[in-house]
Amino acid sequence: MPFKRRPAGERYAVERSAAVRTSRRESGLMEDRPPAFPRDQLYEAAADEASRSHIDALHDELSKDRPSAEKIETHVQRLREQPALLAIVTNWFDDPRVQTFLGDLSSAGL
Repeated sequence: MPFKRRPAGERYAVERSAAVRTSRRESGLMEDRPPAFPRDQLYEAAADEASRSHIDALHDELSKDRPSAEKIETHVQRLREQPALLAIVTNWFDDPRVQTFLGDLSSAGL
């Protein structure tokens, strides 16, 4: 597929959107963290120690100063593979605020 050049107005809108997100984050107007991670609820539903280690790994990644969206998604996928944890982690992960947070993490490198 050949490269399609965006119209100038559209390029400006994309660049402006990224700049506004960055400046809002730096000024403190944007939430830096997703909604509370349901760690306790997941721990109660976890069947074994391996499940709890995945929960802890995701919690640790979320607690970092610069969490990785890719690592968060990998941990969530591991938790979704366990039927007892599926609904809890899916409800948290699919929250629009979590998705916005992940989008902001992904676009931070722009």
